[in-house]
Amino acid sequence: MIPMKGEENLLNVKMSGHILNIYPVTKFWLTAASILISFLSPFIVIPVVFFAIYLCLIVLKKALKEFKKILYGASFFCVSVIIIQGVFYTGNKTPLITVIPDTSFVIYREGVMQSLLIICRVLSSISAFWLFVKTTSITDLGTAFRQNGVPGNFVFIFTSTFQIFLDMKREAYNITIAQQSRGLRTDGSISRRIKTFVRLIIPLVANGIIKAQKKTLALEAKGFNSSNKKSFYRDIAKRKADSCIIFFSWFLIITSIVMRILYILFQ
Repeated sequence: MIPMKGEENLLNVKMSGHILNIYPVTKFWLTAASILISFLSPFIVIPVVFFAIYLCLIVLKKALKEFKKILYGASFFCVSVIIIQGVFYTGNKTPLITVIPDTSFVIYREGVMQSLLIICRVLSSISAFWLFVKTTSITDLGTAFRQNGVPGNFVFIFTSTFQIFLDMKREAYNITIAQQSRGLRTDGSISRRIKTFVRLIIPLVANGIIKAQKKTLALEAKGFNSSNKKSFYRDIAKRKADSCIIFFSWFLIITSIVMRILYILFQ
């Protein structure tokens, strides 16, 4: 197999540090709690605080350069949200900027504030999820879920969803190199690029189907659906503090949902 440049940076990047190297399930629930709280909170300060915390962790672990790519990709979304909310938000009352003089194309203050809330929520969630994926071994997370009694079918679907991104990127890279060695040109006009894409996507899909069939046979051979008690080839230590943190995360999630409902009812 051809080694892919930067392949190790897609998932499971090892970032040293006691803060990030915690029990996988604990990290999962902390991440889920921060994302849900950011989206459920009607106040912009909450997602801003979470985004600042995650950004500090990213900078501390010297991963800001890679995270900038995510921020660049989100910049178009941010501009789009500001324009759409600034013009079409139902609560618009106070004109802020007249984009085109003598027209109704006006950006309102209320819409801009609403767009900033949405942007902060999205950026907070992206940074939380990105840091979680980059610092958590999906294999360890699946093992930890199974040790905590989560059904094997759910764990397999969950871990496979993450792993498929790495597999697809690796396969696409290898197929591209193989096709280029046979004289396939990947540059040129749009029509040529479309033809190249078709030639790449067909073996990619075919390899995906073959791998899925092989994985199914391997799981059946290993007794995946057996009702007997499963054993684990490695044990992931869980401390008492992890149980307390997980319980606290659940408490925060439930409290946020209740507070959001009360805010809507009594607003």
